[in-house]
Amino acid sequence: MQNYLEFNFKIKPLQPWNEILMAELIEIGFDSFTEEYDGILAYVQKELLNETKLKSLDLLNNPDIEITYTS
Repeated sequence: MQNYLEFNFKIKPLQPWNEILMAELIEIGFDSFTEEYDGILAYVQKELLNETKLKSLDLLNNPDIEITYTS
């Protein structure tokens, strides 16, 4: 049985950044998503989570976008 972690990403503005964020998250091991009205829920296997890579995603450091997340 695989243990998954859920991350709740809030994105402003939502479009088109939600799809770009999902693409970046796939590159670091996230494998499933649920679109929400204000962001996305993203899931990653616990053993694949790399917090350093997560914190260094390009979109999280883009001054034109507000992205916050909780796990």
